[in-house]
Amino acid sequence: MAGIKRHEALQELSRHHHHALVVAMNLKRAQIEDVTKLRQEVIQFWDDSGNHHFREEEDVLLPTYAKYKDLQDDENVIRMLIEHVQIRMLVQTIRDGMGDEGEVRDDAERADRGLKSRDQADTNGDHGTQTAPTPVPKPSVDNISLNTFHKLGGLLKGHVQLEEQVIFTQIQETVPEPDLFAIQHFFHEM
Repeated sequence: MAGIKRHEALQELSRHHHHALVVAMNLKRAQIEDVTKLRQEVIQFWDDSGNHHFREEEDVLLPTYAKYKDLQDDENVIRMLIEHVQIRMLVQTIRDGMGDEGEVRDDAERADRGLKSRDQADTNGDHGTQTAPTPVPKPSVDNISLNTFHKLGGLLKGHVQLEEQVIFTQIQETVPEPDLFAIQHFFHEM
């Protein structure tokens, strides 16, 4: 498989993968002092290209492949899609620790926001029994651990390898060339 050249129609997706590998390497090497910078890098990667890349694979590439191969029992495609969900979950976990301007919110700000919501409900005539404020998790390395960044980095690296070494190879060997060229324009440039 290593000697197979990537079909021209899939090369843009492979360029996306190269960028994902750079991000994965940064995440796997993350140290505690890198967390704020890496959070921003993950969000920017996801918003600028990662999310679009997954949509292009799920909405264009795989349906085209499915015209020529039954994917229902294809363990590699199933793994690919499960990893898409896992990656999205980790990105969302990291994003949830961010403030509105990309800053880490502190405990006081988040707790204050939670109490204001509860106080506003009371001013609207809802004077039911008093309940203790719900604790608001601290968006820090304690809740979004360094391990989350390392896990995302490892998952991204393995995911790219699966797609490049197995899935894309299967696709370019199965899907007729005219169909590959027909979908090429759907893949965004980096």
